[in-house]
Amino acid sequence: MDEKSQFELAKKSILMKILDKKAYERLSRIRMVNPTLADQVELYLIQRAEQIKEPIEDEKLKTLLEALITKRKTKIMRR
Repeated sequence: MDEKSQFELAKKSILMKILDKKAYERLSRIRMVNPTLADQVELYLIQRAEQIKEPIEDEKLKTLLEALITKRKTKIMRR
């Protein structure tokens, strides 16, 4: 196995531990539509994995997604 596939397996393992089934499935569907957003969410979750005590439910993942999407939408005002 090469390094990339080992990294992907480790990432998948961590995400399956910290997300419940529905949340993991939602993240997988998001990856199909918007891989960049999925990468951001995965990176955020993996960085906080040690702080997460119980699996993240789908509703909490939705809240996190909304926060990231809102953060990404910045409006440029011209004067």
